[in-house]
Amino acid sequence: RIDRNAAGLMILTNDYEWHTILAHPRYEHTKRYKVELYNGVPARAKLQAIQNGLELPDEPRPLLPLEDFEVLRENNTKEIATIKFTLREGRYRQIRRMFEFLGHPVKSIKRTEFGLLKLDRSLKNGDWRMLTPKEIRRLKGPTILKRPTMHPQDQKREQNDMERRLDQADVDDDELPVRYRGGRGRGEDREPRGRQQGQSRDRSFRGDRAASRGIDEGEWDDADDGRKYRPSRSRAAADEDWGR
Repeated sequence: RIDRNAAGLMILTNDYEWHTILAHPRYEHTKRYKVELYNGVPARAKLQAIQNGLELPDEPRPLLPLEDFEVLRENNTKEIATIKFTLREGRYRQIRRMFEFLGHPVKSIKRTEFGLLKLDRSLKNGDWRMLTPKEIRRLKGPTILKRPTMHPQDQKREQNDMERRLDQADVDDDELPVRYRGGRGRGEDREPRGRQQGQSRDRSFRGDRAASRGIDEGEWDDADDGRKYRPSRSRAAADEDWGR
């Protein structure tokens, strides 16, 4: 899932169990984001806090640290900074709440990666394509191994075995993606039905209908889930809390 006022990579599937494992914070699937912030780059103390695990007043426990944090550019005239980082959880509007707490409201959010899957640059907003068999296997394999009921020793053995099977399956498959436009499945270069559209001989992968999609930016509507979102903090108030 992704906020309505954000953009980027989404995975669509009719496999409910797989969806739950992908979406639940317990499994800590990595997601990489490109974010634009108002008020420039946060001060060093603030960056240290979010990389150690920020504590928000309305959260019962600290957030997981941000990983692979980098500053791409900063516009000193408009005081807008562009950053990238990797996140291992997805709490309610976490990115916006986190940076607004620090006094740097978010201008835009774009998800560029989900696990091993990267956003297809050939897709425009609203376009989608079927995942290749290799992409489905690489996404689905680790999620099976992260089930909490699996013993660590069994998990290691299963992981080694799955890596061998995935590598062999990658050699056997034709990895040509299918691209569509407009979300209706209509477009050019459509492939015939069969394994080219993600149907695998392995029963655990059969019947999946997964796609990556670019989502248009829009306005947030509080009526979507009935929850209210608190107003932004001013930069002055945040700087006062952080001693700057």
